[in-house]
Amino acid sequence: MRKISIHDTTLRDGEQAPGNSMTVEPKICIALGLEEMGTDVIEPGFPASSPDDFQAVREIAESITKSQVCAFARCNHEDINAAHRALKPARNPQIEIVVSASDSHLKARGLNYRSNRENIRNVIQYTRDFCDDIKIIVEDAPRANREYLKGIIELLLKAKVNRCVLADTVGIAIPSQIDNLVGEIKAEFSDDVLLGIHCHNDLGLATANSLAAIKAGAEEVQVTLGGIGERAGNTALEEIGAALHYHSAFYQCTTKLDLVQVYPLCQKLLEFIAHPPLRTKAIIGENAFATEAGMHQNAILKDPNTYEAVKPEAFGRERNLVLGKHSGRAIIRHRLSLLGYDTDQAVVDRLYSELVLGQISTNQTQLNEFLSILATA
Repeated sequence: MRKISIHDTTLRDGEQAPGNSMTVEPKICIALGLEEMGTDVIEPGFPASSPDDFQAVREIAESITKSQVCAFARCNHEDINAAHRALKPARNPQIEIVVSASDSHLKARGLNYRSNRENIRNVIQYTRDFCDDIKIIVEDAPRANREYLKGIIELLLKAKVNRCVLADTVGIAIPSQIDNLVGEIKAEFSDDVLLGIHCHNDLGLATANSLAAIKAGAEEVQVTLGGIGERAGNTALEEIGAALHYHSAFYQCTTKLDLVQVYPLCQKLLEFIAHPPLRTKAIIGENAFATEAGMHQNAILKDPNTYEAVKPEAFGRERNLVLGKHSGRAIIRHRLSLLGYDTDQAVVDRLYSELVLGQISTNQTQLNEFLSILATA
């Protein structure tokens, strides 16, 4: 099986979204957690953007010993200088340079095809003096002229840069388009170029698009914890990890991620950025492994696999069978049994009637006390 490299940009692309700002210490905490989880590449920030980002990259570069530390830079000498200085303590530094490819992005930056190519060539040559590991991330790749995009990749290979990330910067692509794009590039350049994918979630397709890229031959996927990021967010680390865990045979891929550590680290992140609790988010949402429906609860108590193909314990979670107005008698009988009380049908029927007609607390301790009182009354 191929091993997919996980490049985490929670601390750069995720953190730069409105409301997600973090100081240096929380960033270090998250970076250490990502390293412990098995993340291949950690992107702690954009050193040229602010003194705080520079300091975060610098201190994380000093702290990380196993993962690769990557600094983000625009395609100019000043950004490369800042990235180089921030990465000096890193054991295995990487500089990621963002370049434009689509007509609309080139126009916004006052570039044409020729001047853009010359600038990329010049900055790569300049960066070589500071860092051997250079990664190019191409903005708005799905909307770029395909032949021009291929020309950029040819330029990279001639400059001895074989790492290229295709970014769906505005989240407009669909899986078939990503499959076609990655497949065409892999077919033309074979193993000469190591392709990565970076997707945004504006259409709710970031994970689907990233998986399409992996199936088509991409070797790296860029992700964030909880999918935080610009606008509607980025590809979620936990979703990619789960999909490749459960469908490794289909994708013929695996990762180094220790998925049990996903949920606790996501909870730390949400606390650091004062994010409200997530309810319906896959894997890390409050309701991801919770159910109140009586039919589901009855089946899960007999065989969890009936309504629980994704296992909570695989992600550091626990099953939560919520006692509420949609519950049936099975969960009442189960709760009584756990508490050591009589599960006689008459008792269960009475409790069911009381719980449906009465007010139900969502606090576990109060629920147990309520059951105990009713069962012994």
